[in-house]
Amino acid sequence: MLVLEDHGYIVGFAIAEASDAKARLITVDVDPGRRGKGYGAELLVALENEVRKRGSECLRLEVRVTNAAARKLYEKAGYRETRVIRGYYFYPDEGSVDAVEMEKRLV
Repeated sequence: MLVLEDHGYIVGFAIAEASDAKARLITVDVDPGRRGKGYGAELLVALENEVRKRGSECLRLEVRVTNAAARKLYEKAGYRETRVIRGYYFYPDEGSVDAVEMEKRLV
């Protein structure tokens, strides 16, 4: 887990599992009032560097199909879509929602 601060204020965090050559990004989250300022990209680069140091050669993630901002962030960082996972998320008010699996080689 990484935490990003700006002048003593936590602006975001990122969490990943890195137990083998293929790490998994759990989440990147930035304070809604500070989004669009590059903090998500900064966290993503730092997380990639950390899992690379731990021996991971690839980082994969799942993102909600309709999360355009996150998908744009990941695509800009070099992630490529590998498949759509039908019904990956479930929301009581929406039901099942698909996810896109994305992956980036780190070596």
